[in-house]
Amino acid sequence: MKHLETRAKPKGGYTVAHVPDTAAETLAEGQFNRFYIAAICRRAIEDGHLSVHVYRAKQSDSPRSESVALEGTARDAASLLADVRSKDLSLKCDLLKPNSGLSVD
Repeated sequence: MKHLETRAKPKGGYTVAHVPDTAAETLAEGQFNRFYIAAICRRAIEDGHLSVHVYRAKQSDSPRSESVALEGTARDAASLLADVRSKDLSLKCDLLKPNSGLSVD
């Protein structure tokens, strides 16, 4: 991975920022979780279950409040599967945000 990246500034122009040392690990964990969630959703649908359960898969000393709010909730398996399969990587799925620590079962 690159050590530096160019980022756009809010008021125009560009700046150079350091890429965190953990970027590769964060990317790998996120992609693994994405495929894992897709597999769990597919299995749930095949078994006739309409929803999956959100749980904390990775412990955090200071989890985001929005992540804590999602713990223990149910998600529609078909719509979640569509979200994780989406080619739009704008992170519209809150479970796929980097370091959320959340997954489904």
